[in-house]
Amino acid sequence: MAKVYPAFETIKKFKQRPTEGELCLLEFLMENLDDDYEIFFNPYLNGDRPDVIVFRYGYGLLIFEVKDWNLSNYLIDKQSEYNVWIYKEARAKVKSPLEQVYKYKENLFELHVDGLLACKINDIRKMKAISCVVYFHKASEQEVNALCGDQFMDDPEFKYNMTLWGADDLTADNLKKLLEDRYISRKSKFELPDYIYTNIRRILEPSEHLKEQGKHITYTSQQENIIYSDIGEQRVSGVFGSGKTTVLVARAVQAYKRACKEKMREEVKILILTFNITLVNYIKDRLNNVAEDFYRPAFIICNYHTFINGELNNMGIKVYSPPVQSSGDQWFEDQYYSNVNLFAEHKEATSRYDAILIDEIQDYKRPWMDILKLYFLRAGGEYVLFGDVKQNIYGIDTEGRDVKTNVRSRPIRLNHSFRSDAKVSDLSYAFQKVAFVKKYELDTPEENTLAFISSDGLVNYQRLDAGYTVGGVYSLVRGIIEQEQVSPNDIVMLGVDNSWLCLFDAYYRYRSREKTLTTMETLEIRYRHDLASFYKMEYLFDLLSEISIHKYHCQWSEKSLCKNQIMVDTAKLLSRIELYDLDPDHMSRVLEECVYEFGLDYKSFQDVYLNNNKAYIKEFQGKVHGLDYKFIRRNKKLHFWANPGMIKISIIHSFKGWESHTIIMLVTPGTTEDVLDELLYVGITRAKTNLFIFNFGNILFEERLKACRDRQGNPIISI
Repeated sequence: MAKVYPAFETIKKFKQRPTEGELCLLEFLMENLDDDYEIFFNPYLNGDRPDVIVFRYGYGLLIFEVKDWNLSNYLIDKQSEYNVWIYKEARAKVKSPLEQVYKYKENLFELHVDGLLACKINDIRKMKAISCVVYFHKASEQEVNALCGDQFMDDPEFKYNMTLWGADDLTADNLKKLLEDRYISRKSKFELPDYIYTNIRRILEPSEHLKEQGKHITYTSQQENIIYSDIGEQRVSGVFGSGKTTVLVARAVQAYKRACKEKMREEVKILILTFNITLVNYIKDRLNNVAEDFYRPAFIICNYHTFINGELNNMGIKVYSPPVQSSGDQWFEDQYYSNVNLFAEHKEATSRYDAILIDEIQDYKRPWMDILKLYFLRAGGEYVLFGDVKQNIYGIDTEGRDVKTNVRSRPIRLNHSFRSDAKVSDLSYAFQKVAFVKKYELDTPEENTLAFISSDGLVNYQRLDAGYTVGGVYSLVRGIIEQEQVSPNDIVMLGVDNSWLCLFDAYYRYRSREKTLTTMETLEIRYRHDLASFYKMEYLFDLLSEISIHKYHCQWSEKSLCKNQIMVDTAKLLSRIELYDLDPDHMSRVLEECVYEFGLDYKSFQDVYLNNNKAYIKEFQGKVHGLDYKFIRRNKKLHFWANPGMIKISIIHSFKGWESHTIIMLVTPGTTEDVLDELLYVGITRAKTNLFIFNFGNILFEERLKACRDRQGNPIISI
């Protein structure tokens, strides 16, 4: 018999009881699946809540969406907009269950499982490792097909990824066929690497956090007052490095313990939100450090937009595309994320949390706060906001030199920094006086420095030529590693230009032969992603053909068994060509090795391919770098960690809330005018010990630094 999480008897005792259809499906699956399979009921995938997931390690998984609907009450309006489902009685539009369950599948690839998106980009067939089933408990197979069979058959996105069941489809033979057709009971060429199955298993399995797994943390009396407070609404502000996030997670655990006294622990829900996607993992890491017993699935940790998107999908609320003439981002903001009436008709169906805690509140718009408090906080629940207005990097409106919130009381202030050594701390305070004196309340020098920090640390400033190359910056970074004897794991490179950082990342990996961790897509993924659209260009087709013949000993074709791997190899080669053009002296060997690896002759490759196709290569590079990789970037940010054993590369926005022993900050000419002084302040205050600033000709920022003085009145930066 398959193992069920949580136990079936526990599920039946839930205060919010499963539907008749959910219980029926669970019993059917338990009886007909052996112990190779695991069944997860309502797993909390950090905001997503699919009804049932069936998982078999090494094979794949099925996502079930269960509807106890009388289908005679529904119709699909194909005349106005395809796939719009309508509840007849109220003439209300509802989200298609097919769309709903498919969104869960997409999110597993794009949000939840580390490494899964890269597998999909490299080989789209890997998507077949996860399939969907919509089970209509109160309808027959005939009724299901009559309503949505046409839609199902006409849309390949659904046809090849989904199965539709009515009540009479719950038979052992149908289940056997489903498992075979979706390659859950038999091996296929669509298998995922073992580490991906391990990652899937890790996010599905409910887990306990034991007190012994945490760390002993000494809190100040100020911090303890916030952690153990049971005041329903609070606002906490603090200087940089004052432990806001550490206090937040400790307070979240205490809120959890209080809620557990009132209800079953499986029903307690704590919501921790941020704006910065990357900060999600930092918060998870801090939560794991808390020396208390708790049930990890009780804590939902995500950024605001992911949370709202998940709730819209969980509740089956259809999300429409913006009109062609409108700005997509602003339209979605107005219609959904900042629309205080968004859940008005679904107020009774929204998930209510025992506590909502928001980090980096200065990044939140006031309507977002109102939506969260109105629709997602249970009556009597705790609502606690943390932030620092001086880190307002998105230009959110302020009031009286402070953040606008929906908490009326004055903020409790954490006023001692625990992060930076003396020189970084001095620069942070001095920069405030230069940039923020007319905008915000400033910290005091005493708040920015701890008495027990004896190290001076290092602040180093270099003005670089505006045309400084990635190779030049690489040499500076390697110099820091060698001269200061800093481990790459302790270094974070920060900038504001994703494209430039993407190039530097590839250059660093090729020259150093070391791995990196980034918050943006790799150069190779850019090329692999776009080859699918542009490979029919003659010169690209020729290159694909050459690699096919020389490395794989076959003719290139769309139906080739090696097609996806050939494209991966071609992307590797194209990325090295781009860097070779930027720095032929250092990249010639890197390119040569890659060419030989693919079975090509290097001299012929240079003469025939590179020299004859320079203009076309530049054209393709322009197409590649002109596209939007937001969805890949989001995935990279979600799986960014503090100690991967390698150098980390990120834009400043994505590293807000984090810290590192050594920060290397790149400042480009338009940074201060275009992005705000707050952004540069955030970059400066990420450093614990060493701060290196490389300025590519930003005159205004240099003037800011010239004006910075230490406590003795001496210039902090030598220029």
